[in-house]
Amino acid sequence: MRAFFPNPDFLDDLGKELADVFIDAAEKSAVKANEFGHRIMPDVKNRGSLPSVDVQIVSGRIYLANHDHGAMIDEFGSVNSPPYAPLRRGVEAAGFRFEEKPR
Repeated sequence: MRAFFPNPDFLDDLGKELADVFIDAAEKSAVKANEFGHRIMPDVKNRGSLPSVDVQIVSGRIYLANHDHGAMIDEFGSVNSPPYAPLRRGVEAAGFRFEEKPR
């Protein structure tokens, strides 16, 4: 049996041009996710004009980061609140396929 180990240098191995394609895709998804807005904390004071969802690159990995206080509840729901899923919907609205797979 073989195990899969993610390559931490994935973006570096692909090259700058292809890495830019992935970053551009993430940025398009972030724009769409911000267009959906957020239900839990729609207007947090002292945040200025920062978007709720942005793209961050940490250790060669590309992330869509949601900075709202209620981001987890917005995305996945709770006992009293159905999932609104702005990140997942943003990815699909940007024209990409989103597949959830258990880890």
